[in-house]
This record gives sequence, structure tokens and C-alpha cells, in this order.
Amino acid sequence: MVIIPRDILLEGHRLKALLLKHRISVMLVTTALLNHYAYAQPDLYASLKILVFGGEMADPAAVAAILHQGAPRRLVHLYGPTEATTYTTFHVVDKIAKGARRVSIGQPIANVYVYVMDEHRGLVPPGLPGELYIGGDGLARGYLKDAERMRERFTAVPSPPFAGTRLYRTGDVVLQRPDGSLDFVGRKDRQVKLSGFRIEPAEIEHVLRRHPMVTGAAVELIQEQTENNYLVAYVTVRSGACPENAELLRYLRQQVPAYMLPRACIVLDRFPITANGKLDRASLPRPEMVAEAVHHAPKTPLEIELAALVSELLGIPHVGAHDNFFEIGGNSLAAMRWVARIRERYGVSWPVQALFEWPTVAGAAAWIQRHTAIRPDIDVQSLSDEEVDALLVRLLKDHEEPA
Repeated sequence: MVIIPRDILLEGHRLKALLLKHRISVMLVTTALLNHYAYAQPDLYASLKILVFGGEMADPAAVAAILHQGAPRRLVHLYGPTEATTYTTFHVVDKIAKGARRVSIGQPIANVYVYVMDEHRGLVPPGLPGELYIGGDGLARGYLKDAERMRERFTAVPSPPFAGTRLYRTGDVVLQRPDGSLDFVGRKDRQVKLSGFRIEPAEIEHVLRRHPMVTGAAVELIQEQTENNYLVAYVTVRSGACPENAELLRYLRQQVPAYMLPRACIVLDRFPITANGKLDRASLPRPEMVAEAVHHAPKTPLEIELAALVSELLGIPHVGAHDNFFEIGGNSLAAMRWVARIRERYGVSWPVQALFEWPTVAGAAAWIQRHTAIRPDIDVQSLSDEEVDALLVRLLKDHEEPA
């Protein structure tokens, strides 16, 4: 057995040299490390007879890269919680279907039983998500000196066909394929609620990983004041790629509903990992929410007032004159608040549709000046080409209307 030092584990060329030097034939790695080297050095594992990985949701594109560019003789995906003596299911990966959303965690090992159940502990049919319960040999006795947690997680099911069976409630959401194998969907406790919607961050991560420049993704809920909680995406990218925050957000906007959009996408050189090789979510950098890299400061007194209002509503320190409200964290609830505050402060009825047409501080300022009784000159120089076009359309429309 060879225990690889952490510093070598994180440097591909040194790790590959160690594998060859010690003629290592079987290797166990965490999913986070597998994903990292799948793009940085996909042939790293080619000398192995068996490569075993698990611990987190696997990225189908990363696994496919290894299979196509540097596959070991056998690639095995394992799943299992500590409470079931580490491993519960396995899947020998020989191919990844084009467009696959998940890598199967397979079927149970010998003398282990798995059940997919709903919140009432009824069996869930194949193809539908449910919580995974584990039974059989290898199940732990419980938690030392933690009776409450033990009652919550280890349970004797009262209803048939499991009456009296002792099972472990994993908290993992899976779905069962027709052949009985399982797909890991995510953690129940990673679901978040934002603006009244339940969101599974893993789904956003999956969409981001399909972007041609992205090699890895993690999405976290940043909790501040109750009304200002927001999602942030962290990504790693292919060598030489440099996607901008706005580009990644535009891509997401085409793939997911508006309520699932992160406020920002932050590009990292690499993800922080824990001592046991898993993604260290607690060490992900907390974002400084600066609206745009090219920051056009508000110019007129009205723009400055409106920028301060948006800053207060979204809980961000700086708002530029041309920053798109929905690209810096605005959602439907915040939009309604902004419309209401403008109506209250300036006495102008600003329809929500106009916000989508003029989603910037400069655009809002032009609209307010356009529709209030006291109308200072509009600073056309501060408007974008799109905002000038929209203003001209409004002016022509009003000119055509009878007095």
C-alpha cells in the first residue's frame, strides 16, 4: 500500500511519476480529484489496472474525458455513507452516453439492500426521485452518545414489506433506473429556498459543467439578511479560457429559470479541497459583489439616487449606470420592490415591463425624467445604444398620440 502525500496528490506530474515509480495498479481517489485531473491531465490514470472513485456527485463529462483519453483497465464508481461501512453500491463505468446528466452509482454490493422511498416511507417507482434507505450487513449500530440523531437516521420501518427492518436514512436523493441501478441526484439538505422557490444547487452545477469552457462548478447560497440571500457559482475553466461573469450568466439564463440564476459566476484556478480530498465548500471565497469589471459610475443626481436604491435592494456595494438589474442579482421580487420604490419616491407609475426594457440605472433615470412633470434634460450621452433606441420609440409614440 502506498499513501500519497497531499502535496504530491495535488501536482499532476509528480503524482504520475509516483504511480509509475511504485508500479501502483489500483488507486482510490475522491471525485473532486478525478474531476480536476480529467481536464488538466486526463492520461494520468492510464497506467492503472483499476481506478476507484467516489465521495461526491460525479461529472459525466470529466469521466468521459478519462475514458476517451487515458482510461485505466477498469473504472469503478462507488457510493456509500460511513454509517453503512463506507461503500454500499458500485458501478463499472465503461462508457458515458452523449448528453448524460449523471454517472450511475450502480447496484448494491453483496448482502446490502437499498430502497428508494418517499416522505411517507412508501416505495418510489423507477424514474422518480426519492430518498435512499440502506439495510443489510455493514450497517452501523448507531452514533455514540447521540440518541436523538440515532432516532432520526436509524429507523425500524413499521409498514410492510419492511416491517421491523432496520434501515439507515441517508438524506441522499436518488432515482432508480429500470434495471435497478441508481442515479445520485443530490442531498436533501443542500436544497435551498430562495424567493419562495425550492432550488437544488446540483442542477445549476450540472448545467454550468456543460459550458464548453467550464471544467468544474459549485453553487452556494450566500446568506445575509433574509431578503438578500443569493446564489453564487464558482467554476474552474479549461487552460487558456477566460469566460467573463456576464458570459456565463447569459449562458445560464438560456438554460435555467430566472429564479435559479446565481448573482455571479466566479472563476477559480482550482477548487479548495479538504484533508480527505473532497470539495471544501467552507473555503470558497466570499464574493465581493462588484457589478461589472468595466464600471460606468452614475453621473446625474437622479442616477446616483437610483444606484443607491438598487444597492440597498440587492445588498451590493457598487452599482454602475449600465449594470443590468437582472445580471447583478435582481429577481422578480426585487423588481417589484424597485418599481414600488420608484412610484413612491418620484410619483411615476413605472410598469414592470418597462423594467425589462430599461433594466439599468441610466435607463430608469431616462424613464423617470421622461414621465415626470418636472423634466430635466436627459443625458443622452449616459445611455447605451439600446436605451437611446428605446427612448426614441417612446418619444415618437407620444408624438403620434392625440393631445
